[in-house]
Amino acid sequence: MNEFKVIEVMNRARIEVLKDKKEDYSLNQKIQEYLKDETLFFRINKEKAYKILKETGVKEERLQIVYEKLISPKTFYDLLNKGKIKDGDMLILAGAIPKSVPEDIYEQFIERISGKNVNVVVDATKELLLNVLKYRPFLIKPNNHELAEMFGKTSLDEEQMNYYAGKLQDMGAKNVLVSMAGDGAGLFTENKKVYKIGVAKGQVVNSVGAGDSMVAGIIAGFIQDKTYEEILKLGVACGSATACSKFLAEKSEIQKFYE
Repeated sequence: MNEFKVIEVMNRARIEVLKDKKEDYSLNQKIQEYLKDETLFFRINKEKAYKILKETGVKEERLQIVYEKLISPKTFYDLLNKGKIKDGDMLILAGAIPKSVPEDIYEQFIERISGKNVNVVVDATKELLLNVLKYRPFLIKPNNHELAEMFGKTSLDEEQMNYYAGKLQDMGAKNVLVSMAGDGAGLFTENKKVYKIGVAKGQVVNSVGAGDSMVAGIIAGFIQDKTYEEILKLGVACGSATACSKFLAEKSEIQKFYE
């Protein structure tokens, strides 16, 4: 969800997702829409899910029943069958998957849209990421440690990082973003160019969501048709701004790091 939030901040795009800030995004209304439509429910901490369901009017004795229904495999297959993704859209698959859904759910999502002009972005680890490369995703984002792990290494120097990021492209990825925490990031582009940038100085407050924000900034840059240098600069600015914020960064904070 972090990617969606930052993309929305950068582009003011209309993105249909369940937001997690009730006071800012009418959480109750959005939950009710999803409950009614039975389309999608983002798997979150069970205690938090219960709290949200109670706030939307679900009675105590029905919490477990509703919760199980919303996270069941059927929910995901229903989503697959909705067919709402159309030409020109971008599909973002991020994070670990719940045990209640098939291990190849990302592959199923991509296969479902195989005949459409949709750019797929995947921010996942090891097998979950490697298994989708055959579908030629538009962008993938391992961090430097995850990249090393994928190829059985404990760590990578710069030359090795360049080599293995290139291997991921040989295996199908069009663009590869490698985040390196405090050392910045590298963008390996579809035209085989490599761009690297460090991070701007700032006081780290909370690094949770920084990687997601970086991906969001990269996507926003592509949407805005920026140059590769500007795309990477925006991505790192988004990640840095979030790391130096209590929560996800707002546009004004991102702009400071971008400049």
